Amino acid sequence: MANFLVGFIAGLVILFIATAIKKQKPKKKTKLVQENIPNDLGCHMEEAIPVAAKLEEALHSEYMENVKRRVLQKHADWSEIDYEWRLFELKRYFLLARILKSVPMFSDEVDEIWHEMIMFTKEYESFSKKFFGSFLHHSPNMERVPVPDERALFDWMYIRLFEIYPNSTKLWGSFFQNPLSRTLLNEVRVSTNDQIQEKYFRSFDLAKPLQLKLIEWLQNDIKKAEEMKQQNKPFSKAAQNDDFMYLLPAMVYFSMYDAEHFDTEMSKLLHKDSITGGASSVYACGAAYTDSNDHSGHSGCSSSGCSGSSCGSSCGGGCGSS
Repeated sequence: MANFLVGFIAGLVILFIATAIKKQKPKKKTKLVQENIPNDLGCHMEEAIPVAAKLEEALHSEYMENVKRRVLQKHADWSEIDYEWRLFELKRYFLLARILKSVPMFSDEVDEIWHEMIMFTKEYESFSKKFFGSFLHHSPNMERVPVPDERALFDWMYIRLFEIYPNSTKLWGSFFQNPLSRTLLNEVRVSTNDQIQEKYFRSFDLAKPLQLKLIEWLQNDIKKAEEMKQQNKPFSKAAQNDDFMYLLPAMVYFSMYDAEHFDTEMSKLLHKDSITGGASSVYACGAAYTDSNDHSGHSGCSSSGCSGSSCGSSCGGGCGSS
């Protein structure tokens, strides 16, 4: 009996140690392509360039050097290019967060740079006010609730705005995994541009031409999808592996008419070489402003509560902002 107890206790100790070692196992490094950072955030649309320039102007060089130094001290295995690509994608996220009311953060690795920026509280507050016009909050959510509709809208907006690079899919995960909301598509189809802007976009004069152009593009994709349905025409694969923008009308089409088989149908149109990021995340952190004078900051809370003058922007889980 004594030997049994000794063996049993020894087994528990070994199990405890093995579990502890497993928990301490370092996260596998994402291997990024060592390419130079593109200019102007790799924007497709000229209407986005002034907004990108405003963002760069708001990021003080000394502040960002301190952030970089802190991050690279924590991640000794990162090269400067590893850091710069994560920062590059975070800047793209900030641009989206400035023009849209609801913008989840779908990348832990990109989000990590955001966390380090916030550690410099005064500098981060100054950046937020210069670019966003008010403080951009970031706070954790205790529950992980998927937000596939928001991931789909993120994909459409991101692909329409930005060039997709190999590192984009490595950091954000694969695109075209989730269908767009039929409610959203119907609203865009029947509503006026002013109504769409009021519901989905933040008030920002510099970005208004960009916002209107994005609405126009989504309306055009809906019309193309309707025409394809009427003519019963099949979609063909993109001409190039990285020609994601070519597939946006197909994304809208399958969202409208075959959402149940969306991922299967879209995968048929994607070249295998273009899918390098694995499954896309539908768990998210978000962005929201504290600004009682800007009602545009109070919408989009699909899974977290709102109170006072701040609100979590469709934060599905992990960490979010409020």
